[in-house]
Amino acid sequence: MSQATANNRRYTLIGAAFLTIFALLLVWYYTTAFLRKPAPPTINARLLVAQDQLFDVFFNATGGGWVVGGHGLIVHSPDGGKSWAAQRSGTFAGLSAVSFADEVHGFAVGQDGTILTTSDGGRSWTSRPSSVKEALLSVQAISPDDAVAVGAFGELVVTSDGGKTWTSLQMAWDKLVPELTKEMGPVDPSLNGLWFENPHMGWIVGEFGLIMRTGDAGQNWTVQRYGSSMPQLYVIKRAGDGSLWTAGQHGSLLHSIDGGKTWKEVSVGVSNDDFYSLSFDGRQGTLVGNNGLVFTTDDSGTSWRRMTGFPADVWLSGVTMQHSPAVAVGEAGSIFYFRPGAEPCRAFSPGCGG
Repeated sequence: MSQATANNRRYTLIGAAFLTIFALLLVWYYTTAFLRKPAPPTINARLLVAQDQLFDVFFNATGGGWVVGGHGLIVHSPDGGKSWAAQRSGTFAGLSAVSFADEVHGFAVGQDGTILTTSDGGRSWTSRPSSVKEALLSVQAISPDDAVAVGAFGELVVTSDGGKTWTSLQMAWDKLVPELTKEMGPVDPSLNGLWFENPHMGWIVGEFGLIMRTGDAGQNWTVQRYGSSMPQLYVIKRAGDGSLWTAGQHGSLLHSIDGGKTWKEVSVGVSNDDFYSLSFDGRQGTLVGNNGLVFTTDDSGTSWRRMTGFPADVWLSGVTMQHSPAVAVGEAGSIFYFRPGAEPCRAFSPGCGG
């Protein structure tokens, strides 16, 4: 072999080695650049847009907050609403409700029977199997282990192991609402809202003005109110004085001071709009609905005052008083902070913060 031939072979081997190394570097670059999971983005006005629908909000006692909405959206604030960041829900199903038992143990529910749980404050959410096929509309975390969720067509599910497994409780509607079934035939009323004092005692509200109470963790129910022409009720909560309040369609607002045995209708001058959410913190409470509807009370509901400053073309579907200022969420990616008697401000607008 001539010296020239040997040199050419050496140069060929060196060139091939260089190309191999270059190709490996390209593979490494594109792998790290495009496959690496990015950090959750900070939520700002460009990320919460008019197409985002927010359905529920929850804050715990230490200032941690969560908002859920359409297409599996979950956003979290670790600092009382001063900043927000997205959390990966792992689903594209719409999420209608969220509730936490403490700083880390939480539950979210939504479309097609979707159930999510977290035990680390939402840094990771786990999808849980259930027999539910219909939309779940409300959930309450009673303890880190115990939670209850309700939904469309009479869906009612409970867990006692932190959400790992869920039991569906079936309702005998023909016995619970006999006049209704006699008048309308077989029914499966939508169950829209719930309030549990503990794992055993709680209330559920829903379609046909339905109000039910259990004292044995949902094994048996007493129907306290219903009627074929009654508006739907969407939410039920307890005020600081121990009384119960529920609200819903056509400005429906009802009050009970005897554990729900009797209910009194309360008028706040609204009949064409609907109330979707209600929250109390001691004697202070807030009621929100469609068309920017917001009412507040500072005497456990003895008197209600309408707040101004909310957009009339935006519905509000979630509110919490477990935070100062109060927080309401709703249509068009809206998060509002407000104090009773003061003008609300919309999150991410100049000078507005939690």
